[in-house]
Amino acid sequence: MSLSYPELLDRVSKGNGRYSPQAGYVGGQLTRTNADFRPRNRSADAHVKSDDKLLKARSRWLGRNNPMCIGVKNTLVNNVIGTGIKTKAQVRDASGELLKDFNTQADDLYARWMGEADTRGRQHWYQMSRTNLHETIEAGNGFLVERQINDPGRLIPLAFELRESDQLDETRDRPAGDGVNEIRRGIEFDGRGRAVAYYFWTEHPGGVYTGRYESERIPAWQVIHLYRGERPSQTQGVSWFAPLVRNLWHLYDYMEYEIAAAKVASYFVYMHKRDDWGEGADDYFVDENGDAGPLDVDGNEMLPLGPGIGLTGGPNDSIEVIQSNRPNSQATAWITLLMQMMGNGVGLSLQRFTGDYSKTNFSSARAGDLQDRKGFVPMQHWHTWYVDLEVRRRVTQQLIGSGLLPVPNGGIARFNRNPFRWLQAVARPPGWGYVDPEKQIRAAKEAIAAGLGNFELFFADIGLDSVEVHKKLAEELKDMKADGLPVEQMLWGKIEQMAAEAQSAREEEEDEE
Repeated sequence: MSLSYPELLDRVSKGNGRYSPQAGYVGGQLTRTNADFRPRNRSADAHVKSDDKLLKARSRWLGRNNPMCIGVKNTLVNNVIGTGIKTKAQVRDASGELLKDFNTQADDLYARWMGEADTRGRQHWYQMSRTNLHETIEAGNGFLVERQINDPGRLIPLAFELRESDQLDETRDRPAGDGVNEIRRGIEFDGRGRAVAYYFWTEHPGGVYTGRYESERIPAWQVIHLYRGERPSQTQGVSWFAPLVRNLWHLYDYMEYEIAAAKVASYFVYMHKRDDWGEGADDYFVDENGDAGPLDVDGNEMLPLGPGIGLTGGPNDSIEVIQSNRPNSQATAWITLLMQMMGNGVGLSLQRFTGDYSKTNFSSARAGDLQDRKGFVPMQHWHTWYVDLEVRRRVTQQLIGSGLLPVPNGGIARFNRNPFRWLQAVARPPGWGYVDPEKQIRAAKEAIAAGLGNFELFFADIGLDSVEVHKKLAEELKDMKADGLPVEQMLWGKIEQMAAEAQSAREEEEDEE
């Protein structure tokens, strides 16, 4: 059979394990060298279902024992939630003006409720949200189940219960049929793919005391399901450590072996090289009391190992000091590369992933910090959309319904005509400190003066609320005046001094240019 030149070239390339130039996408070409790399195309849920349990167990183990995983979780939670994502009521009248009295009352009542948000009474709402995000990062899913507690000592009955994905009852799973919905990994879906209900075990199946637990069906509207979806076919999340697990385990193993090798190497200090292993050989196996050492299973005398071992010899023997090459100094480069890869897997710069800033300068630290913030901000919005503002909406609705938060000029009837208007709120996620305080404050002042920014945006960038700052500042100035302090001279004199310093700094920069 004759072959054309392109066919021959293609066959030779495949035979040699090289990629053929005839392929449309070399990544999709099968050759001898990549024949074992043949993943299957399946739905996101199918992939998660087949590997999730072992992946989750490994991720939890790393989350308990691996310092890097613990650091990643803390870094993400601290930058996304921090001490808590604050929400504030933003209800306006028909003219667009804020209803300050209503909003203030709503904020005060919500602050009271946060202390009783947990059905178990263990955590403040801010701590609950941190715990839920920790669980979402480690296991891929976080669940907040709405409950009603009829306790006369509570502000309102509404509370939330934290649950783990391990509590989903997958024994209820079934395909869709005539008159029945599909239940997939403990979640029931209707024909349009919307979650209808969640099936949870009342206790964790891996709890301290194993026993007979009940499975309960909870309507989907009662469950706030937090997960990071990356494919349209995905209805549950996967551990954020999934891209890291293998490399982290290899690195963990390597460090264990390196430490073990260094420990063994440290046992030996020097050796006597003997010319003759004759009668003096027995001296090699005696301890400091002249007694013979222990024997192995074959009856041979064993060499005791321990720190500071010296091996003895005869008068004509030579001494050689044993030099340990542990830890391996050549491993630094590939360990750094491994760290970079794992940092990319969770969206963190190398210095933030490792916590090592010793080799960074101001410019590189700032560049890494700004890049990390581009990842944190979408996470903050994601969390506020699905959790913080949703919880705020449910709490406000019950406060209004119970009469604790009266709607002005119409009460509950006015609320029912347009509930959306009375549930408006904004979220204030944590911000970040200044990389260069002097330059950033000066730039903010100039931007506000030029009409290119405002106080609200400036304070939001550093995680503060402009209304609270101004209110507190007004109170402090009032107290200072009452105490007879020269407020005008102190405040305006300082402002004039700062303006002069800013002008001088600008002139110096212009001269340098």
